[in-house]
Amino acid sequence: MKTNIKTTAIFTLVISALTFAANTFTFGQKPVEHRVKAFGKRAMMPGQVSAASQNAYQIGKDFTMAINDSKTMKDNGDNFNYTIVDLVYLIDELEGQAEGAQLQTMMKQIIRGQKDQTLVSNEIAAISNTYLNRQTAEQKWFFNVGTSQMRLMYAGWAKDATATAKNLKDLQLLMKTAPLGTPKLVIEAINGLSKYATLTPFTVADYGEMVDDAKMITTLVYA
Repeated sequence: MKTNIKTTAIFTLVISALTFAANTFTFGQKPVEHRVKAFGKRAMMPGQVSAASQNAYQIGKDFTMAINDSKTMKDNGDNFNYTIVDLVYLIDELEGQAEGAQLQTMMKQIIRGQKDQTLVSNEIAAISNTYLNRQTAEQKWFFNVGTSQMRLMYAGWAKDATATAKNLKDLQLLMKTAPLGTPKLVIEAINGLSKYATLTPFTVADYGEMVDDAKMITTLVYA
């Protein structure tokens, strides 16, 4: 009976977190990129980028969101909920893989109050690195693009000039090492961000335009 109660409580909290995140996004209270589906597997669109590379790209983005949101989850109730949402997506994407099982255990510990929340961000980062190291060269590249893209967007939302400059540089380096066969439009979208690298200081408008331009990478990876 106690087990059933715990299971119901965990399920309810996860659903509440998902609802909270969806509503918050709708009213523009937190700049987290819109999710394609509220729950379940993403539908990968057939296109020039292989499904495996699309998946690696999306997982790179989701790991970045989980790492970022969990940094302040102990003192920020909103980010606690967002971290749970991030973990739900990652667990689903990594179903059947060791990293998915590790994240599922972590999420249960967080919800049950058995986890030191100040450690979560670093632990997610370590799991992310384990996943990355298992990928092919092409998938690693797409994972790193997703990671750098999301970091740039977070820096833009926070209007953090130092982090913005670093992630612009990271994306330009990635552009130069794109795997053979990478769609030209994806490379051009990454290269297009280089125009912001020479802007100092960044204006509020610059940050907004940069984030919008970065989002185009997502559109083109799934084109």
